[in-house]
This record gives sequence, structure tokens and C-alpha cells, in this order.
Amino acid sequence: MNSRSFVALLFFCSTLSFGDDAARSGHRPDDRRVPKLFDAQGKVVGPIESFRSEPGVYLSINGALTFVPVRRQNTADYQQYSASQFQWSDTGFVPYTGANCSGSPIIVYYDGPRPSMAVRQGTDVIVYVAADAYSTPAVAASVRQNPNLSECTSYSGTIPSAFTPESSYPITQFYPEPLTIRY
Repeated sequence: MNSRSFVALLFFCSTLSFGDDAARSGHRPDDRRVPKLFDAQGKVVGPIESFRSEPGVYLSINGALTFVPVRRQNTADYQQYSASQFQWSDTGFVPYTGANCSGSPIIVYYDGPRPSMAVRQGTDVIVYVAADAYSTPAVAASVRQNPNLSECTSYSGTIPSAFTPESSYPITQFYPEPLTIRY
């Protein structure tokens, strides 16, 4: 082998050693780190997404894809907010067809691909998912609403575009609070 061939071979082999370290590690240069939502036990809930400018996660609940928003954890009087802890974002107006807030709530919010509504009762949060049907008018007989969602008051009004819940999902049993967002 002459010296030119040897130098050419050496140059060729040296360029192979400059291979893409990112490709060898399984990462591509255009990959971005995606923030994820974690529950209180460190279990991944899913990647943080945005719907109507609200952060949250898309979940499949009984086969229906819906969006469940999150918000910063706060004190009961909404005067202080956590810098690093989050909670499931519940609904501030929960109407019921039955008196004394009995039965399932009427879904009046249209979050995500399938309408759903998160309802907080103390530390428990239940996500009600709409049936796969068109909205219909519904008459509400009672309501829980801000500032005190623990109180039920009578209510008389028609909600023009409401959904009937098909299923409920006790989200805090599967993904307990406080929630955190990290990589």
C-alpha cells in the first residue's frame, strides 16, 4: 500500500469517527424536550398540552378522548398560589337536573374532543364525560357554584346547549394531587 492510499484510508476512517453522537444515543438534533404532568406518586399522566389557552392533558376515558385542564394549586380562599404544584382544574358552575344537587351534573363545558367537566368535592375530583350525542337543552333544578362549591342552592333555568354524562372517572384516585410539571 503506498503512502497516498494509506493517508486517504486514514482520512476516511477518521471522518467515520465524527459520526452523529445524537443518532447513536437515540436522539435527533430536532427533538425537543416535552414537559409532562406527574401525579403525587411520580407517575406520568401525559404530556402537557394546551386547549383554549389552558394547560392540561388529553386522556382516554372509557374510550372517549377528552381534555382535562390543570391549574396552579391554591389556598381555599384563592389568595395564594403554588409556584410548583398543580391541581385538576374543576368547574366553577355545576348544574344538576335534580333537587339538592342530586344525580349526575349537566355538562355545560365543551373542553377537548369529547365534552367533559371536572367536579371537585373536597379533595376528590371526578371527570364527567359526555355521551356521544348532540347537545340538548336541559333544565337545571339545583347548582353548585363559586365561591362555595360545597353548598347546593336551588336554581331554575334552562341550559340551551348541554350534554348528558355517559361516564364518570374519579381522576384523583388514579392520579392524586398535588401534580407537578417537569421533563
